[in-house]
Amino acid sequence: MYAKAIDIKLPKPWKEKHFITKKLGFINFLVGPNGSGKSRFCEALKPHLPGCRILNADRIASLSTKPQDGNSHLIMSQSGIMQGYDKNHFSNYKRAAVYLGSGADAFVILEEKLDIRIRVEATLSQLFKREMRLEWDSGRLVPNAYNITQKETYHLNKDECHGIKELIVLLSHLYDDDYQSLIIDEPELNLHPQYQAFLVQELRKIAGDPSIPGKKLIFLVTHSPFILDILTAKDLSSVICFHADFESPSHLFYKSDEEIQTFSGIIPRLNVHHKQFFFADCPVFVEGIFDAQFIKSLQEFRGVSMEGSGSCIIDVGGNSEIALYHKLIQAYNKKAKYIYDLDSIFTRALGDNAEIDEKVSEFLASIGAGTGFQKFVGELQKLLTDAIEKITTCQVNTSEITELRTYLTKLSAVKEDKDNLKKGRIAILIHLAKHRQSLIEVLSLIKVQAIEGKLNAIVEALKSQDVYLLKGGALEHYLPTYEGNIYEVNDSIKRKTVEKEIEVLFSTVELNELDERYGYLYEVIKKLPAGQKVDFLSPIKGHLSGLVYKIQKGIQSKLITSIDAIPGYVGNEWKAYGRILEIQELNITSNDKFICKLKIFDRWGLGEFEVIINETTNSGMGSFELTKLDSNVVHESA
Repeated sequence: MYAKAIDIKLPKPWKEKHFITKKLGFINFLVGPNGSGKSRFCEALKPHLPGCRILNADRIASLSTKPQDGNSHLIMSQSGIMQGYDKNHFSNYKRAAVYLGSGADAFVILEEKLDIRIRVEATLSQLFKREMRLEWDSGRLVPNAYNITQKETYHLNKDECHGIKELIVLLSHLYDDDYQSLIIDEPELNLHPQYQAFLVQELRKIAGDPSIPGKKLIFLVTHSPFILDILTAKDLSSVICFHADFESPSHLFYKSDEEIQTFSGIIPRLNVHHKQFFFADCPVFVEGIFDAQFIKSLQEFRGVSMEGSGSCIIDVGGNSEIALYHKLIQAYNKKAKYIYDLDSIFTRALGDNAEIDEKVSEFLASIGAGTGFQKFVGELQKLLTDAIEKITTCQVNTSEITELRTYLTKLSAVKEDKDNLKKGRIAILIHLAKHRQSLIEVLSLIKVQAIEGKLNAIVEALKSQDVYLLKGGALEHYLPTYEGNIYEVNDSIKRKTVEKEIEVLFSTVELNELDERYGYLYEVIKKLPAGQKVDFLSPIKGHLSGLVYKIQKGIQSKLITSIDAIPGYVGNEWKAYGRILEIQELNITSNDKFICKLKIFDRWGLGEFEVIINETTNSGMGSFELTKLDSNVVHESA
């Protein structure tokens, strides 16, 4: 780590917030959703770093500057440098590139510094079978490329692919020793994932203490999980997270090396999929791939998008894995939501997190249950253990109780097996959700209510930290198509059930049936981040208001007397209106009273709509209705 005390008063859109740290990583990753201020932050950070150069996201686009002679020179544009870079203006190219955050001075660097040029040329030759040729023609530096495979020479700026130009710019400035710090905005632009990984390897070679020749502090503003290359705990501690609500960027620089090491167990698990949580504003964690598959499908059926709300769903492979991510999310002060199967309730992974969570303690205290989560769970365990004894020795022989008793008796055959005891307790809770009345017959209403009370209190306590416990078992227990043993579920049955349920969902289920069909699971899913359906009808009404006003005005002035007169009166705008509607009927009576019917075409997958207007329609307030022609569904004005 690099010792560097920094206190930055953050610019707009932050409000009176600061970014404070006493150290930085040698290579730092700036991550977060679009619009969270990462690029603005870099501009504020630049003056605090030794010898800093920024390469912005437009680094290979054209830019202009005016040399002393007043002539305009375009840099990195296909039309502006066809004759090359004028040697007399090298200083202007470099000055403009630095000022604008462009990388367009890369060819000047390569011409002036042969050691850097050799490194870049060797890389191009190895990776892309290209030779870069910087040639002089009448006092101008002309960058050409030679394709070794095709045996063809061509103008590098005009005819080379964006990816190779990106690497030339990035590597030239990475190796350049004029600067001690380098900030790159979206280094992944135009680069194949493999070459993103290659770039990170090169960055790691240069990243280091800037007081050492050839080393740089490096900051990468990225949306790519390939650039976010976390190999060690130090890499993890060098991630700076930005937030959509413009809380101060969060980081782990303040933590000791020992504290950072507590997160090291998660590093081998951070594949491309799991790294999404760094980029999402509010990720959702689930235990398995089938949970993620079904939840995504249900959200699609509802017409909402988790990704559209800045979220994502991440399956991590078990409740203990979710707990690891939960600790990391809290450390970065990020928001997240978690969905746990019921069997997590008695695991140490969930319990340890809940035990130290202030919100959980506050909730338990508010219901008079003390503040110890584990103690409260222990009380539920005791009730369930007593229930196991009662059920295995009872004489009730209904089919539901017989099935449960058989399962519990099989578990009890292996004495002192804690895992079997846990399975038995979970089985009773699953049975409670499915066959409550049969438990009352064995345990009594008071005993069942006591169990329910404890369970519901735990569920509500966990909700306070955005943890949703599926109190009916696991996801498959909420799917009507599940036909297996409710106490033991294997992955093959779960897979088939999820696939079948998704097929049924999209073929026979109506939107208004979801609450009844999925019960508590649907309650949970509705609480997940989700961008709402795109509302096409509101902008349709907004645009129709102008047409309504013109029709009213034209009829009042007697310039519209029939349907055929409307297009001419509306004028050039009618061409646009004609793409989405037609006038079906216009009846004008005395005193300028009229009824006009419009049909709105189905351009957005919503079906066709009818609009009826008259002389009293308030176009400005949108006091007209869009009536769906095939089902008589009305879109009321806001």
